[in-house]
Amino acid sequence: MDDAFDAPTSRQFSFQVHELALISLGTATTLALLAAGQCLKVVTLETAGLTILYTSVLLTCRGGTERFRIRLFASYGFVVWFYSAVARITPALGTTLRDGTLFAIDKAIFGQTPAVFCEQVASVWLTDLLSLCYLTYHFYLVIAVVHAAVVPNPAGRRLSIYLFTAFAIGFAGYLMVLRSDRRSPAPNCSRNRCPVAPSHASSRTSSRRAHRAMTFSPVCTC
Repeated sequence: MDDAFDAPTSRQFSFQVHELALISLGTATTLALLAAGQCLKVVTLETAGLTILYTSVLLTCRGGTERFRIRLFASYGFVVWFYSAVARITPALGTTLRDGTLFAIDKAIFGQTPAVFCEQVASVWLTDLLSLCYLTYHFYLVIAVVHAAVVPNPAGRRLSIYLFTAFAIGFAGYLMVLRSDRRSPAPNCSRNRCPVAPSHASSRTSSRRAHRAMTFSPVCTC
């Protein structure tokens, strides 16, 4: 199996596309935090330190199947860390919320926010079902990464390239085009037009909600 796996040797070593994407993401985020005046803040030091550590692991683990596994898990670890760190990074960046712009794009394409199309079927049980579906995605991601590491082959390399590059692009897009909590109504929309599943998150402060990194429940907002 290992013979069929075309992992680059140390002489052939070069960063993979997804590795460059993740390093660029960490570096650009660090520079953006510095530009925002967060020089000695914990989140800046954390972002810079983890990016340097990730890059160091990649440079150290050159070539070979076993070292490919280390690079694979390093990329996965960096993605998981960044995913959880976005909630701390976005307030530090002070990124302008783009709710109005995004809503205007929705109106230009659909005539209204797409959530309105779901108002006839929105319900608590459907929200719970979709939340469960979203949760299973996290398990699938772990299983896919572990399988790619345990059964190293070209398909596993392609998975890591596509998967982690997509994460890097998605995180960058989220940081640049930030919107408030999805449970918040879009501008100029009435709250009573679309049922929203109740959530404990509603008790959080508005500033915290405005800079939440991700929303785990797919709810209908209009």
